[in-house]
Amino acid sequence: MNTHTRLIREAAIGKLLLVGTILLSIFSVGLLLAQAAGTSIVIAGVFLSGKTLEDVTPILLIMAGLIFARGFIGWGIEITSAALAVKVKKDLRNLTIEKIFRLGPAYLQGERSGELTGTITQGIETIDTYFSQFIPQVVLAALIPLVILLVVFPEDWISGMILLLTAPLIPFFLYLIGKATERVTARQFETLSWMSAFFLDTFYGLATLRMFGKSSQRLEEVKQVNEEYRDATMTVLRVTFVSALTLELVGTISTALVAVQIGLRLLHGGIPFDQALFILIITPEFYLPLRNLGLRFHAAMNGLNSAKRIFAILDLPEIRTKSETIYPTIGRIRKFENGIEINLKNIDYRHPERNLAALDGVNFTIPPGKITALVGASGAGKTTLTQLLLGFIEPDCGSILVNGEPLNKIPLDEWRRQITWVPQQATLFQDTILANLLIANPDADMHAVEESARKAEIFDLIISLPEGFLTRVGEGGARFSGGERNRLALARAFLRKSAMVILDEPTAQLDTALENRLEAAIRVLCKGKTVLLIGHRMNTIRKADRVVALSGGRLEAVVTPGEYFKSYQTGLSIRPFEEGSG
Repeated sequence: MNTHTRLIREAAIGKLLLVGTILLSIFSVGLLLAQAAGTSIVIAGVFLSGKTLEDVTPILLIMAGLIFARGFIGWGIEITSAALAVKVKKDLRNLTIEKIFRLGPAYLQGERSGELTGTITQGIETIDTYFSQFIPQVVLAALIPLVILLVVFPEDWISGMILLLTAPLIPFFLYLIGKATERVTARQFETLSWMSAFFLDTFYGLATLRMFGKSSQRLEEVKQVNEEYRDATMTVLRVTFVSALTLELVGTISTALVAVQIGLRLLHGGIPFDQALFILIITPEFYLPLRNLGLRFHAAMNGLNSAKRIFAILDLPEIRTKSETIYPTIGRIRKFENGIEINLKNIDYRHPERNLAALDGVNFTIPPGKITALVGASGAGKTTLTQLLLGFIEPDCGSILVNGEPLNKIPLDEWRRQITWVPQQATLFQDTILANLLIANPDADMHAVEESARKAEIFDLIISLPEGFLTRVGEGGARFSGGERNRLALARAFLRKSAMVILDEPTAQLDTALENRLEAAIRVLCKGKTVLLIGHRMNTIRKADRVVALSGGRLEAVVTPGEYFKSYQTGLSIRPFEEGSG
């Protein structure tokens, strides 16, 4: 299905607005013909029949009303088409954002955030022109020439034949020009997307560029990218100007053919004056909507390219969003509250953009009420395993059982409500401290918020700020150090009520004294819960009840921390052992 068809299907959402635009366009055609007829009658009556102003005043008043009505209907077409554009943009933006949320972090890792942001914001805005200008013009270009032909043929078949034969020339040239325009506007859109991503990368990396003395070089690269976009834009404008000239030339020559043959026949008495004048008046109106369609087409091309990108995102395959429940949700939640046991059976996963398997035949159990440390070198599969448990991706092979029930049978929203996740680099949004904490539990009262901050050893810092919990954290938590951001993430975790906790070095970037103080609080957080602790440091691994070691996507061993350290210190391989012995 091409982009035009899909956009029209989107327009069907605002069916009444689309129908209103078409009906108003039909009325506009009728008023145009009535106005042309009135003009020819008045001029013929005054110059040939000697009628006075008083005689033609009623017709002039009617024509004034027609002119006012045409203006009002033109305004109505703009209103309905603009409302249609707003509705389609809103729906497309919501669909795209919801789709990206369903695709999850695994999808975003392979995309440039600047390009995606540009597509969702500025890209979708360019679709406005398609619906507010192009679609109404398509309706007018289809209706006005057809109605004029039906009116002209009974009046003068010769003029009708000229109109019929020359009319296809404009769409034909428009098609040829459209092919060239499609290529250059696609290049312009791609350049704009690249420029958006490039600028965002530059802003985020400004401190690094300054530190390594590369800011001047980057500035030159920014200028080069900007120049490439300017060249692409100028190419689009050149094609637009040439196409406008071509369409105007075709329309002018075609109008001249009608005018010349009518003039010659009028001199020899081959056609009545009022009939000839009527045809001459409506002939330019016959070609005008076709010429305007060419101009609107160029304006709509950016929207079409944006729509292609949006539809490409909407068509991406995604992980499950709904699932059939084996037993009622309430019963499952009660079972979660009694503890969560996770069994991974023969888990295989391969990243779409890589040839190597991220996980290969992994089997182990995460028992309830205990801390399981997940260790391994970079690339061992720890992050992939975490994404599987969070439901961001699904295994290519094997199954994940939660209390004996397949994870893919549990609705994702219900499952994620049972998990507290503290990543190594927590995300803080450009909002207040309070808003960032309440993400974990929107129903929490202020007492619970303050208590969570105390447990995370961040309360004293927060209340020392002029605005306290209403202090804005800055973009990405820029107003706080790495350790302070980690403690805010921990406070968010303390605020959340869940049966499972996934921790990725929660005390990273903290000094030893503060880390020791937080250990007791973290033990309280983890008490009685199923805990998966991503271990990178010895101090972290010592807190665990058992250690799961991964290597190259394969399970190397499931051992106790003591056995793990013994093997680590002696340089021997970690020996695998039965699940029950850990």
